[in-house]
Amino acid sequence: MRLDLLMERELFDDIFINTISKYLRIQHKWDGTIEWNKINLFCSAKHKFLVNDKLNVIYNNNLKRDKLTELTAEFCYNANFVKNILQKIYVQFATTKVFDKFLSKYTVSLTNCQDEFSKWVFIPGNHTIRIIDLKKNMCVVILKDGFNENFLKNEINTRKEYPYLPIPKLINYNIKNFYYFEKRIVGLPYNRIADQETRNKSLKRILKLFLKLYKETHVVKEKNNYVNILRKDFDIAMDNLPPVYKSEDKQKIIMLFDEISRSITAKKINLAVTHGDFQPANIIIDSNQNNRSYVIDWEYSKERFFLYDFLVFELQARKTIGLAERIKMLDMNKFKCMYQSLAIPNLDLKDEMIKVFLLEDLCLRIEELKIPTLKHKSLSLENFIKEVGNIL
Repeated sequence: MRLDLLMERELFDDIFINTISKYLRIQHKWDGTIEWNKINLFCSAKHKFLVNDKLNVIYNNNLKRDKLTELTAEFCYNANFVKNILQKIYVQFATTKVFDKFLSKYTVSLTNCQDEFSKWVFIPGNHTIRIIDLKKNMCVVILKDGFNENFLKNEINTRKEYPYLPIPKLINYNIKNFYYFEKRIVGLPYNRIADQETRNKSLKRILKLFLKLYKETHVVKEKNNYVNILRKDFDIAMDNLPPVYKSEDKQKIIMLFDEISRSITAKKINLAVTHGDFQPANIIIDSNQNNRSYVIDWEYSKERFFLYDFLVFELQARKTIGLAERIKMLDMNKFKCMYQSLAIPNLDLKDEMIKVFLLEDLCLRIEELKIPTLKHKSLSLENFIKEVGNIL
């Protein structure tokens, strides 16, 4: 999620200051302060970082601009011809020393700044803030202050348990303080790659490794038992909803959970450990390593219906508007190889499979709303509830 959208959703400046201050004090024994201010074009302090909310990057004023161009390369690409040209022009100006200050809205200043901090670039995210250490060629990923702690635990545990997965190498971690270190990769997201053959090969390699994961973790559970497990996590997530959700909002969500769960008539459900957010933006293709593919952001990983990941991908489920129509058009034949690989004899009925998926997706959408400074109710969740109503 881009910084301009994060700023609309939450008090990101406060979250950034609290998150990074805590990390620096623990990991670097730092004793200083961080300030987030509107840009002052005439101030050029040594340890000042520029904030470009459109390019989703916070970088030191003295950063070499070729490095900045590399870090923001993905924003140069768009499937729409006109938007593609406009984005390239914007990135060109925004990464040029003369103009970048005019296209940055804010600055971040650190006192008692250690020299190595100037080699860092901050990348805001949905639940984490990523620090790219250009000198050491690695990243630190830190859970945002007050956010769902289970997400970072999921990420680290999945990486440790299944090291063959296509994930950047885990270097070290600190579960107690909610951050980890990983090898830096340089590449473009799947949806920014123009060559269809490259994209197809990438998906094929990922599918092979995902199938290995599904085979290793495949279990069959009674439907009622599994729904009870989901309900337990769902109730906890509901209790963690921020104050913008009133009692009537919560009741509406609870009624939807009950309606979906009652509509599932299957007696047993095939489960496996899944990624949880398998979408094009989370597939990175590294052109410097013969188009090696990585899947990032495993924070939602957990046991679910074994087709969950590929339903997210095929249905473009993170775009909630139009979800009901995309479900209606879904071709189940695409999933035959996955059933065969796991020795599951028959395809689940499409409507049963979709209901399980929707129940799991509702639970995830509630879990990810543990955002302490959420400014307003999630439009994505509102649209999801409407689409599910159309489906049911």
